[in-house]
Amino acid sequence: MTDQNFEELKQLILDLKEDLKEDIHNLDKKILDLDKKVEVGFAEVKGEFKRVDVELKRIEGKLDQKLDGYEKRLENAEFVSRTTVTAIVIGFVGSLAKIIFFST
Repeated sequence: MTDQNFEELKQLILDLKEDLKEDIHNLDKKILDLDKKVEVGFAEVKGEFKRVDVELKRIEGKLDQKLDGYEKRLENAEFVSRTTVTAIVIGFVGSLAKIIFFST
């Protein structure tokens, strides 16, 4: 191998080395950009999860309030029903007593 061929080969290897360095540098930049995009994406997703969690808690609170309201209404309806039945029974017993003891 002659000195000129050796020098050409050496220069070719140096050029390839520089090209590889440049390619590696470009890949590193792209990886960093992708990493930043992934971090932003995770932050957005995390924010959405927090928003959904807050919304679920709000809906749960409203549901609890409605259920409490329905429970109170049901208790009132039971009380009214018992009172009505009691009033009817007392009226019936009073009428029956009037018919039996005071009908002359």
